[in-house]
Amino acid sequence: MQQSETWSVILNPSAKGGKAAQCWKKLEAELRLQQVAFQLFLTEKPGDGTAIAHQCIITGSRKILVVGGDGSLNEVVQAILVQSEVPSKEIQLAIFAAGTGN
Repeated sequence: MQQSETWSVILNPSAKGGKAAQCWKKLEAELRLQQVAFQLFLTEKPGDGTAIAHQCIITGSRKILVVGGDGSLNEVVQAILVQSEVPSKEIQLAIFAAGTGN
C-alpha cells in the first residue's frame, strides 16, 4: 500500500459536551490556511477511534491527528500498537486536546 502524506484526522465531536466539534472548526480553518492535506473521520460511539485508526493505517495513512480527549487518544494508540501492518514507530501521532480535562 502506498504511504500517504495526508493527515487522517479522527474527531470525536461529542468530546467535552460537543465543544470539540466547535474547536475543530477553528483547527480546520488553520489547517486549510497552512495547506495541510487531511481527511476527516468522525467517531460516533466507543470503539470507533480504534476501528477508524486501524482502517487508516491499512490504507496507507502514517499521520494521524486525534481531536478529542483522553478516551479518543487511548483508542487510537491501541490501534497503532495492536496492528501488525507496519511498525508503530513509522506512524506519526498528534493530538489536539479537546476533551473535558482540556
